Amino acid sequence: MKWKELGEITVLVADDDLFNRQLIKSIFNHMPSVFFVEATNGIETLKSMKMQDIDILLLDIYMPLMNGFETIKEIRSHLEYDHIPVLTISTDESAIDKMYQLGIDDHMIKPFDIPALAMKIYTNIQRIRRMTRHANPAHDANSRGDANNDNDTTNSTDNYTIDDIEDMHKHIFKKLQELTTHKIMINDESIVASIARELALLSEYKEKDAELVYHVALSRNIGSAIVLNEIPYYWDCPEDDKKTHTEYMTKACLMLDTVIESVFSKALKSVMRNHKEHYDGSGFPEKKSGDEIDDFSYIIQIVEMFHALLSSGYRDVKLHDLDEAIALIAEEKGKRLSPKFVDIFLENIDKIVNVRDEEIRKSLSL
Repeated sequence: MKWKELGEITVLVADDDLFNRQLIKSIFNHMPSVFFVEATNGIETLKSMKMQDIDILLLDIYMPLMNGFETIKEIRSHLEYDHIPVLTISTDESAIDKMYQLGIDDHMIKPFDIPALAMKIYTNIQRIRRMTRHANPAHDANSRGDANNDNDTTNSTDNYTIDDIEDMHKHIFKKLQELTTHKIMINDESIVASIARELALLSEYKEKDAELVYHVALSRNIGSAIVLNEIPYYWDCPEDDKKTHTEYMTKACLMLDTVIESVFSKALKSVMRNHKEHYDGSGFPEKKSGDEIDDFSYIIQIVEMFHALLSSGYRDVKLHDLDEAIALIAEEKGKRLSPKFVDIFLENIDKIVNVRDEEIRKSLSL
């Protein structure tokens, strides 16, 4: 695919799911010539098309206020939009035929393959640019769907590696995590992630694995962005908030099921499910214990507890001093927390405190 030959491209992404919009945008992070416009329903989509020149529309079907069926029907009733290719992305294969009847040019089924989506966007825009160059503005029903045969994605040499996909996932979830912390002076998630990385290194994990722990810890609470409910930051989760936590964890895991699996997405899903579980089986949501809980979750839960003990909680008061926090961590050894990681944590408490202090300084200086 020769993206530079297409020049500047404006992609309109119409989807009420924030994650899907971020995922699509992440595909083109390395391409400064690709610009994005976002819409969450058909009404916003039509408004954006009136205000800006759009090269391609990626259209979800099930959106609030005005769905994809109504939107494509309205678009194809206006000749001035007839040159804009519309690609539908949906989990509902049964609805795709109806969308073709209403005038879409192409489609993808969720969860979609990233290289295949990039190829479809490229070939649809290329087709329109080619028609324009030949001074043939006609764009009728006979031309729709030709993009499926214009290029075969299996023959493309511009495929994404698993490392590319990992980087996309990390970027997406970092952006979602930022949505939950943009109003907070001290970025708790970043602090916990940095301490977790340090504890992983002290536990003799390789640098690459410790970096993975960092990114997983940074993104572990993205579900709160999905349910639009910020969870108070404290070390001992009250019963009332367990239901909310379980809700956002479940929705986040369902969201992860729609992406291509990578080492990062697999580790993130495991931590989202397990980091509220306890070593002795007293946690939630499934009351797992011992070896049923992964090491990354054990690392993150001890760091999360430690930082929360020392932080201003949801009542905006300091909860514990350092000696009290250390004593509580030691008390939870073999109960809430893994004995192995408690020992490593306490043996290196000075290093842990230094990392936390440095991250707080960084947050305050931003």
